Amino acid sequence: MKDDKNLNQANDHSDHKDLDLRGTMASVLTLGAIFVITWFAIFILFIERI
Repeated sequence: MKDDKNLNQANDHSDHKDLDLRGTMASVLTLGAIFVITWFAIFILFIERI
């Protein structure tokens, strides 16, 4: 049982190089852009009301 677990872990480490993470990068950049735009919009509203 212990040997099976070690074999599975070894396979997991070699497979991560084959992953395509372009969709993940696009999602993270989109979410970051939304946060930045929202922050600036709220900041501009704050500055205008002073």
